[in-house]
Amino acid sequence: MVVTKPSPATQKKVKERMKSGSTITPPSDKIFTGCWLLVKYYGKKSLKTFVGRILSEENGLFTVKYLLKSPLGENYTLPENEDVNEIESEQTIQIIYEPMFDIKRYYTFNILIFEFKC
Repeated sequence: MVVTKPSPATQKKVKERMKSGSTITPPSDKIFTGCWLLVKYYGKKSLKTFVGRILSEENGLFTVKYLLKSPLGENYTLPENEDVNEIESEQTIQIIYEPMFDIKRYYTFNILIFEFKC
């Protein structure tokens, strides 16, 4: 699969939408157990994005298991210590397709995650 980098104009639009309150947040009725998501967390000075999988949903809160970005590229792996947290639907950025999993225990997604980073 060939993945091309989005144009600077596209990257700018995505960043503006994320900063303005996430008009790309999927509706919570589209989020289901087992789906993969981009999740946002606001820090003191910046917005961070993470890749996670929905484990369960209860009372509008989603339990998410997160992946760790590989230092070797655009791949992700499970962290040594399981990283699980509850989020609200407003923290979701986008539902992403099921990743490819290789024999080296890396997950590869068919979306350029970096285009959602601010």
